[in-house]
Order: sequence, then C-alpha cells, then structure tokens
Amino acid sequence: DYNRLLLILRKFELFTLVTCAIRKNGNAIQLNEYVSKKYKFVHFFDNKIFIILPGAKDKKELLTLHNYLHNFTVMDNQRCEVDAGVTYFPHNNYTKKQAIINCSKALIHASYFEKQSFIEFDHVSLNISGDILFAEGNITGAIREYRQGLKLNDSDINLLNSMGVAFITLNNSAKGVGCFKKVLALDHDNLMALYNLGLCSSHKKHREDAFQYFNKALEVIDPDKSGI
Repeated sequence: DYNRLLLILRKFELFTLVTCAIRKNGNAIQLNEYVSKKYKFVHFFDNKIFIILPGAKDKKELLTLHNYLHNFTVMDNQRCEVDAGVTYFPHNNYTKKQAIINCSKALIHASYFEKQSFIEFDHVSLNISGDILFAEGNITGAIREYRQGLKLNDSDINLLNSMGVAFITLNNSAKGVGCFKKVLALDHDNLMALYNLGLCSSHKKHREDAFQYFNKALEVIDPDKSGI
C-alpha cells in the first residue's frame, strides 16, 4: 500500500499531500467513502486516508478540504472529529517518499492538540517525532529528527534544548553544552538551558560556573531568591 501510494505520487511533479484520521466518532472506512466522493486521488491504508492534490500548493483548496473534513458526519448527523496532516512537494529537498513520512508526522503533530486539527508539517512536527524516538530510547534517531527540524527553523529554542539533552544522554557533553549556549544566545533567561548548563558544569566540577548558572536559573524562577 505504501509503495502503491508512492507510485501514484511519482506521476506528479508538484502536489500537496494530506493524510487524515478519525479522532472521535465514525471510522476510517466511513471517512474514506466520504472523502472519495469529492476527491479523485485518495489512497487508504493503515486506517489513514491520503489525499493527493495535484499541482502547486493552493491555500484556498486546502481551506476547502479543511472545511469538508470538518463537516464530516455519520448516522443521526453526528459530526466526526478528523485530524489532518499536510505537506507538499517539492519542499526543502525532501523526496516523495519522505513527503509521505512527513505527512504522517504532521498527523501525529495534529493529534497533540485538544481538538481536531489541520496541521502543516514543520519544525515542530520534527520536534515531536524526535521526542517520541527519544522516549523509545532511540537517541540517535531523535537527534536526526531534531537536526532536520533545525534546518527548517535554526532558532527554535525547543529543538535546541531537546538536541542538547539528547547529546548529554549520549555522553557528548561538548555538543550538548553547545546547544544550550545557542539557546542562551537567543534567550538569556531560558530556564531549561540554564539548569542543564549548571548540571553540566557541576558534573565537570566547575563549581563556580555551576553556581552562576543555577543562581541565574533561580533568579528566573524567583528574583527575590537569587544570590543565595
């Protein structure tokens, strides 16, 4: 099924790919039937529906699809909640195969919101996929995702902090410290970076540096307690 979708995508030089899944009410088969009534290029596997919109990215067309999914109902006019992830091709040198993967990452990103969401793949999607790999113990894979995210937004503080923690987990303190210092260059009051730099300095027995970082972190939390 994955390969069949890739074969279809190879027919198009430009496309937007949307994948959607039921969050609440209804089921994937019903959603597939509903979407197939309006859109020509629909592929269904793994309980997800992939919709191909040929041509360059069209915000108006995406809005139409968003509204169409929002109005999906089942028996007794019970409205279903549908999450959707979006990516487009070409984008940032990603291959068509990677576009399918990125679209699925955007769908996971959408599922993190409290209500049904229509999310375009971005650096936050990669931060989330990296965090999932990190939680599974795949630290190298997590770092790969964080790096890809920083290619899309090299000043994202959450990505830099996440990558710093991952490097520290691999006992690569030099790269970890480098990430945290980049964070402080962007936000000198960032609590996570200050705390982690304090831990790194303490581990290396650089007590004066550790004190300065921890004291600054304490000042960020409560200015009245700094200097203790």
